[in-house]
Amino acid sequence: MNLNETDDSLREFVISPQGVVVNAGPGTGKTFALRRRANFLITKCGVDPKDIFYVTFIRGIAGQFRQELEDAGLRQREELCDEIQQMNVGTFHSLALGHLERLEGARSRAVSILFEGDPVLDDALAIIHKGPALSKEHLQIQLAHHYATAVPGQPCTDPPHWLSSFEQTCERYQVRDISMAVAELLRVYSESRDVFVNTLALSSEHFLFDEFQDFNPVEQAYAKLLCEQCSSYRIVGDVDQSIFGWRYVNSRALLEAARTLDAETVAFDTVRRCPPEVVAAANTILANPSWNRGGLPPQLTAQRERSEPLRPWLPPLAVIRASNQRMIARAVAHILSRLVDEYANAAHYPSVLIIYFGTSDPSAKIQQELDKQYSTQASGISLIRGPGKRDAPEVETLMLLADTWSERAKPYHWRKLLALLAKNASTQCTQAVLATLRGHGWTDADGYVGLLMENLRGEGLEELAEQLQFAAGADQDDRQAFLRELNLAVPQDDVIRVARESDYHERREGCLELLGVSDSPSTSDGLTVDVVKQTQVKGMTRDIVMLYDCRKSLWEKDGGNDYEYQRVIYVCLTRATRSLVLTVADNYRDKQRARTDRPADFVNSIEQLTECCRVRADKDGVAWPED
Repeated sequence: MNLNETDDSLREFVISPQGVVVNAGPGTGKTFALRRRANFLITKCGVDPKDIFYVTFIRGIAGQFRQELEDAGLRQREELCDEIQQMNVGTFHSLALGHLERLEGARSRAVSILFEGDPVLDDALAIIHKGPALSKEHLQIQLAHHYATAVPGQPCTDPPHWLSSFEQTCERYQVRDISMAVAELLRVYSESRDVFVNTLALSSEHFLFDEFQDFNPVEQAYAKLLCEQCSSYRIVGDVDQSIFGWRYVNSRALLEAARTLDAETVAFDTVRRCPPEVVAAANTILANPSWNRGGLPPQLTAQRERSEPLRPWLPPLAVIRASNQRMIARAVAHILSRLVDEYANAAHYPSVLIIYFGTSDPSAKIQQELDKQYSTQASGISLIRGPGKRDAPEVETLMLLADTWSERAKPYHWRKLLALLAKNASTQCTQAVLATLRGHGWTDADGYVGLLMENLRGEGLEELAEQLQFAAGADQDDRQAFLRELNLAVPQDDVIRVARESDYHERREGCLELLGVSDSPSTSDGLTVDVVKQTQVKGMTRDIVMLYDCRKSLWEKDGGNDYEYQRVIYVCLTRATRSLVLTVADNYRDKQRARTDRPADFVNSIEQLTECCRVRADKDGVAWPED
């Protein structure tokens, strides 16, 4: 991202002494501007980096922000990079938990936040099962709704029937749902405002909020409270990229924040990330006459008038139509195999992202076609399922062990590790975890062992139960033996050394170094392809983006008039920096269910309203016009 240093909007955003709110489209430079603001505060205003907080919704975005900020600082001077490392960069979860610890002291240091798949949720559901059936996902959704709509300081008039039991379970295990934690912070503020502000030293702190449209109402309320009390703030987001309506997110709150905070508004109008053809495709989504644009211009504006194709045969925007679903997988495999051939002697492969909808992960189908039709190139292609899933199991395990063996170890780290074990049913990993439980004096270790045992299923359960009983009483001297059983050829002292690193990313790099694993697959080893579902693409950009199987029943709801689905499509389209490829089948006849489907309407709109390349795919691959 290269913004002109004389850009008036950027300069105003960076240097203005007032609070600033930005509502702008994807790829317009919002996060870049936040990095420039942080750099300005440190280098020009003399602000202590520890007083700067960058807060976002997704951990991956936070990690990327820190890395790019450090890279930019290193280009200026090495000392600046060291200062930047002291800045607070994280998710809203980490911000809320940190504030709770500072306000409640020792009592809150043992409190942690519930995570997806947390064993505590199973225990809570076991207690409240007498009411209507609830899943883990529905329980957390209803929690978000309850705390998002509750008024701080006032009793709830219609609490869920299970709320009391759930809160008792959380108290037992010293955990909180994120919405519970933020609601508690709001309550503390309403009861003891001066104590709250002085304890957190808000008057000297500077907040940078990214992806504000993804915060739920209680999180947005807390963010606005911090902005009212802090030294300076910046809030950026895009109401059109709000795709978490199931969390009861109010996308309009971004616009309301500018009014309620009496903040200055700055406009970023030009899309610098995407080729003009991709911007035109995104504009077809925005062209819906009933689309809620949130006060933005009716269309996005591309920085470039034309773009050069990544390869002569691969246009910036293409729609591939195949005869059936199998031919879609073969078409994608054909494109990947051709990239491997043409970039075999290049310094770097292009980055590729395949986006699918819902649970229809196409990885297996694509891999099958690669092995069958393009076996020579298949060995040079790595399909990575899910964002942030590149770490091998041993890396993930060692990361969690490093956390649990550190001085900051909390029940949260144990629960994460136990959840991983319950998922993988690994006897060796279970030994490694439980061997250190009593060494840390965690009195409720047996409770978590019980939770794990109740939720494990499958073969070898009795043997695992015996191992658990033994490991629960093991001392810390057994750690090295457990590392060997895990096939982790890593000295215990080195793990403890890595565990002392305060920054998550430094600990991760340390674990990768100990295991001799690269941060990501080497570009010289082959082509790496991320395969993710539509709700996981936030914060991701790639050279080539492919939307897989754009059928109407998957990608569009209620006839294409559902705003949430339209926003998802809009977000997916704007991940591409060089080339966007949409794949769709002509025939979706299901012989077993005797029903048919058809291509999504947005595909037809893109074909009709943009200068896209329309091609056919058959058993021999994709017939590109340039071939």
